[in-house]
Amino acid sequence: MSPGLYYMKDSAGTVLYIGKAGNLRSRVASYFQPSADIVSNRGPKIAEMLTKVAAVDYIETKDEVEAVLNEARLIKDIRPP
Repeated sequence: MSPGLYYMKDSAGTVLYIGKAGNLRSRVASYFQPSADIVSNRGPKIAEMLTKVAAVDYIETKDEVEAVLNEARLIKDIRPP
């Protein structure tokens, strides 16, 4: 899969997290691998947030630079927790 942005949302549709990735499929899957130790690798706040995630949406971009720029803009606009 291509580079882009991903949004993690709760059951009410509120955006909890916005991230960027060079490979969307690999990056998003890394959060939900049964063998992944999220607390050690990403911290307790991310582990807690993952318990609230009901959906993951994504936007593909042409390259990683575009993903970085869009991520910064969207975080300012949406202001996830």
